[in-house]
Amino acid sequence: MPSEFNGVVFAYLDQEIAVVPAGQLTVVEEGLTVLSSTFGYGSKYLARPNAIPMDPTGLKLDVRPRVAMDFEWYKQVLDELGPYLFYLNLYNWGEPLLHKEFPEMVAYAKRWNIKVLASSNLSLRLERSYLERLVRSGLDRLKVGIEGTNPETYARYRVRGDFDLVLANMRTIQEIKSELGVRHPEIAVAFHVFAHNQDAIEEARLSYRSWGADRISFPGAFVSTQAEQQGIGASTVAQYNLYRPEGMPSPGVPCSWLWGAIVANPSGSISPCCGVVEQRADFAQDARGRSIIGHVWNNTLYRRARAGALRHRQPTAVHLSKDGMQLSSLSLPQQGLICEQCPIPYRQDYVDRLIDSLSRGVLHKARRSRRLRVRLRALAAYVLMGMPGIDVSAQRRSQPQEEAAVESNPDAA
Repeated sequence: MPSEFNGVVFAYLDQEIAVVPAGQLTVVEEGLTVLSSTFGYGSKYLARPNAIPMDPTGLKLDVRPRVAMDFEWYKQVLDELGPYLFYLNLYNWGEPLLHKEFPEMVAYAKRWNIKVLASSNLSLRLERSYLERLVRSGLDRLKVGIEGTNPETYARYRVRGDFDLVLANMRTIQEIKSELGVRHPEIAVAFHVFAHNQDAIEEARLSYRSWGADRISFPGAFVSTQAEQQGIGASTVAQYNLYRPEGMPSPGVPCSWLWGAIVANPSGSISPCCGVVEQRADFAQDARGRSIIGHVWNNTLYRRARAGALRHRQPTAVHLSKDGMQLSSLSLPQQGLICEQCPIPYRQDYVDRLIDSLSRGVLHKARRSRRLRVRLRALAAYVLMGMPGIDVSAQRRSQPQEEAAVESNPDAA
């Protein structure tokens, strides 16, 4: 029999001598299982200049277990899906480099010649020996979030982050790459653009190589109501503002995640995409010891979600909520599908874009390589991929595929 718990959440804030009330939490439980949870901020709390965000991980509501991915579960996923994978994103809800075996996990995936990517804040005191293992692992790209060109601006968003430590880690990785005579991992800085750092874009563009990065991008940034109360607002430049009045352009196509990707979580659950905050909304609660293709990939939830994606017309524009993927998005009906209130509608073509990018690279080799063997292998690879078109193919989205791009989160801490 479900029971409901209501309580006040308190927060420890800088410059306060006692905890302060942040808002009210409502949790519906059945036994030890959390069925749903909602959280409402108090207006007085949001008015505080030192208020901090209260996200699902920080509140420790068990919406996702805070555990590191077990290597045996990780190997089970790769042993089954490795032959079909093009990309492996080893991050989602946590910091991957906190996992002590992360380099070995990357190396294991490279057995199938999968392109492996990771994302880190790199504000970690990492031993040089760990970074050398990381370089030797074969990691293709390491994305690093840096939202400032000096320690002061950086710390506005990366609270308690160490700007100089991040740069030192990037430079150490570059030194090790040079010593070993390798080009990877490519270090790609993501300079998320807010109102407070948008004037530093050009400085960042001129400085990133001296920081130790190989490339830089300037994506728009998510903000929340509580972040705005702390002076962290969306950029006033339209191209970087995800909340512009006209909305963001919608892909206008059925969600490609449902046919081309899965997210394997540390707890053993399987999510349909990277935006599912609460484990209760996953499409399999524990796939450990079971065939993912045989028991999960085409189960009832996946079939319902795919049918719904094909049936409903996509909007031409998407207006994002500043609550983002936080607790206010967790009021999902117990029998509902997360896809019915998609948390990332603007990224529904993500997998299609990955496959299109990969197919362009393969076709380039098939056409331009001077070596006949390389051209024939590239052509064979393109055929085995299902000969995807450069433009999104409706046929590819209308039938299930085993050629999935897996997103696996090795650490949810």
